Amino acid sequence: MLRLACCVLALSLSLGVTPALAEDRVAARQHYKRALSHYKLAEYKLALDAFKEAFRNFEEPSMLFNVAQCHRQLGQKRDAVRFYRAYLRDVPAATNRAEVEKLVSDLEEQLAQEAAAARAATARVVPAPTPTTAIVASAPTPKQPAYKKWWVWTIVGGTVAVGVGLGVGLTLGLPRNPSATTQGGTFEPFK
Repeated sequence: MLRLACCVLALSLSLGVTPALAEDRVAARQHYKRALSHYKLAEYKLALDAFKEAFRNFEEPSMLFNVAQCHRQLGQKRDAVRFYRAYLRDVPAATNRAEVEKLVSDLEEQLAQEAAAARAATARVVPAPTPTTAIVASAPTPKQPAYKKWWVWTIVGGTVAVGVGLGVGLTLGLPRNPSATTQGGTFEPFK
């Protein structure tokens, strides 16, 4: 593809032109050689600039193909399509027409896919629904029975502890073998 562009350019540059155009042709040839070197080294931005300068000096339509190629290599799809179309418009009988049309078609398809992906990404950004506060009437809480309340069991526990403590404390001072005699209906442990 690149060879074809080089051949077309070389052929067009070799045609006879007026002396004023001859100087432009020389400058165009220098820019073209520089552009070709940059292109071969994958320095596409530098090649693009040099191809454009070559075209400015000598408007050879095949140079538009080279400009389009640089744009494609740089990932600048829209610019590449524009220059490929300009090339096809200026060189209607281009020998690589089918190939260029295929490049344009592929690039346009890629651009359409990128646009669809961008639209889909934008559509996915949907604001989250705001939570609604529901007012629910609640049934009155049933009263808790007294035996399930903590303070009741605290009192019961305290009373039992005091009772056990008194019982133990009072029995410590009693004789080990109390007498079973009673007077007046009372128990008399001490005689």
